[in-house]
Amino acid sequence: MKNNTFFLFLLLLSFIAEHSYSQDFWEIISTPDTIRNKALSIHPNGDIFLGTADIWNYQGGVYLSTDNGETWEFKGLLGKSIFSLAIDSVGNIFAGSCGKLYKSADYGNSWYSVIGGLDNILAIECVNNGLMFAGSGHNIGIVRSLNYGEDWDTVFMVPGWEEYVYDIKNGPNNTIFAGTTAHMGGGGGVYRSVNNGDTWEHIGLLYHYVQALSLSSSGRLFAAVYGHHYTGIGGCYIFDEINSDWIILTENLNSMDIAINSNGDIFLGVSDAVGGLGGVYRSLDGGETWQWINSGLSHNSVIELCLAPDEYIYSITYASHILHRSINPTVSVISNKTDSTKVDLFPNPFIENLYLKINSSVPSNNCSLVIFDIKGALIKKMEFTHPGNNQILTTNSSDWIPGIYFYNIIIENFSQSGKIIKAN
Repeated sequence: MKNNTFFLFLLLLSFIAEHSYSQDFWEIISTPDTIRNKALSIHPNGDIFLGTADIWNYQGGVYLSTDNGETWEFKGLLGKSIFSLAIDSVGNIFAGSCGKLYKSADYGNSWYSVIGGLDNILAIECVNNGLMFAGSGHNIGIVRSLNYGEDWDTVFMVPGWEEYVYDIKNGPNNTIFAGTTAHMGGGGGVYRSVNNGDTWEHIGLLYHYVQALSLSSSGRLFAAVYGHHYTGIGGCYIFDEINSDWIILTENLNSMDIAINSNGDIFLGVSDAVGGLGGVYRSLDGGETWQWINSGLSHNSVIELCLAPDEYIYSITYASHILHRSINPTVSVISNKTDSTKVDLFPNPFIENLYLKINSSVPSNNCSLVIFDIKGALIKKMEFTHPGNNQILTTNSSDWIPGIYFYNIIIENFSQSGKIIKAN
């Protein structure tokens, strides 16, 4: 029943607003039948750029939706398999294909090649002020541009012809990270540059198939690992800066992609291609505990994840490469509180009595506290009036099962959601 935890925070808000909630975390976004989705990038304005594969009867190229996936417009590069997409700070669109990187300066209406002579371009990272990187393989690992992709130079050669750069991420203080995979076993792992790509060092996960990297808002580096050349073990790893080592957070998963929202929630895209578990694995506590959130997925094998600026998350599944989107934003702690409103639910963890303390100068006749268990079942609903100033309410929880619970509090225009723990 662990996969029922996917909609916990979303349930809280939608129950209050609509007195009902969806049983699914995901919904399918319709795309043309003639395309096979491969890469995804979302403009800051919410428009969706979709890269597709040119294989069998599927039409390769780039598509654009300006209405949240309701309709799609073909934007060019017909017959090209698009492995990666990126949008820089001034609105240029970049598409990585086999051997060439293409650029559009007019929102996809026209394209031109800015660099050739590479293999499959699997990663593009736009940093700022024209600085950007692209990752490939077959000896040429990373190329860099300082002028919005117009000119390029090679800054990193992968040690072996079979090693590929699958992801590049920009970190703080001119730090760049690159995740690589060497399918023949001669390398792989994570490389780091502390000078915007001038020089690189290997920082671990040798022989691991690193498919994707992500940094949290606090700067912590996470890696999605498909497997290990000798042990076969994949999963999610976090880099320990102090000891310069990697800590595995969850293992025995063929991880393909990773995304972290502004709330620090981790989303791991997992493939079931070798017979293991697959789908999207989520952690709400920095990787300590995990739950599957697969309800609504057309296939439990996820090859790509993408977080939108509005905190919706998109996924592409392996079967026909179908595009999905979360039914609600992944960050559902929505607060419109002013400085005069403060709410605290304590103690946390709690054993028997749970107290709700409200400090607000605004009276309200329509207040509520709703608590759900980890399966999404309603445990407690309190409706009350708030006279203004300080107020403390209490509820007895002695018969609740120890574990994790989720709450939502609404007081006029103020809304707060969170997690509480019932101790033994």
